[in-house]
Parts: sequence; C-alpha cells; structure tokens
Amino acid sequence: EQEIQKIHPKPAYDEAAAANSHWVLRDKSFRLQFLRADLFDAKRAAGRMVAHLELRRKFLGHYALHRPMRFSDLSESDVAALRSGSVQILPSRDRAGRLIKFSEPEGDADETSTISNIRRHLYQADILAED
Repeated sequence: EQEIQKIHPKPAYDEAAAANSHWVLRDKSFRLQFLRADLFDAKRAAGRMVAHLELRRKFLGHYALHRPMRFSDLSESDVAALRSGSVQILPSRDRAGRLIKFSEPEGDADETSTISNIRRHLYQADILAED
C-alpha cells in the first residue's frame, strides 16, 4: 500500500479507493498476483497494479475496477475474438503446474478488433488469475 501511495497520478486506483472497492483494496489474491509477477518487488508490483487498473478502466469501463470480468461482460466482437482461437489457454500445464497461454500472431487488425483483442486478453488474464 505504501508503494501505491507514492505513485502519482493514479486515477483508476483513486476511483476504486473512493468507491471502497473490496476487490482492489482488500482482496489479497488480486494484490498477490502483482507481487508474484514482479518477484515480490513491492515498488514494481505497485506500478504494475496501477497500470493494470488504468488499462481495465480504459478498455472495460468503471465496473472493471470492482470485480473480475465475466463472460457476460464481453461484446459480440469480443466473443468472436475469443473464439478465433488465436489466443488459447492450453488444456495441459507446465512442469510447475501452471496453466499455459498460447498466442499466434494476429496480423493486421482494425481498431474494433484491436479493442476486442485487448478485452479478450484482459478476460483471459482474469481467468488465469483465478487458478
């Protein structure tokens, strides 16, 4: 928390804090994923979490600061991007027991499909974080 408070500006985090978002402020598993990603370097993890929240707010909306995504949050074009198969969570795991996310190059995409691809990646990240 101390490292997060040192970051300015952080409008998405501040919005979540003002709304007393349990998911962002008190969900230990949500915060722990950032610490693990940065090998428990609190300063880097705080920066990663703040950037992640900004991305969620920009591409998903304000609700995304309060809970993980649900399949019902996806638009038709998001679902089409998900079903394209260019990014998949494989059914097998690596030697350490982690899920594997596989991604193919997606080629040229218009703005709509780019946004849908970002939303798809955020949805899959939420799914992977639950494991």
